[in-house]
Amino acid sequence: MTTKKELLDILHSNIIKLLNETENGYSMRGLSTAIERSEGYMQKLLVGKFTPSLDTLIDISNYFDIPVWALLINGKFSCQLIQHINTQLFTLSKDSLTLVLELVILLNKAEH
Repeated sequence: MTTKKELLDILHSNIIKLLNETENGYSMRGLSTAIERSEGYMQKLLVGKFTPSLDTLIDISNYFDIPVWALLINGKFSCQLIQHINTQLFTLSKDSLTLVLELVILLNKAEH
């Protein structure tokens, strides 16, 4: 089971990763402005001084154009790409999803 501290560490790490995706134009100032908080607030949040509210998590996810759950998962990912893939997957039939899974498994094997 994941602890609150572990979940907050994942959240902080993911926000930092997203802010470092410079090709998307994200910045601490842009995020702070979008969620109507100071940069000091964001800096304190990212070092674990407090836990953000659900409303703040929603605002942060809206800034990055990703679902809230994507902020809370651990792993290497491009949030926008995963969201796009996920949206497309919801439209597929069970048979098509089975084929997609097989393809992903083959791609994963080829990369390792």
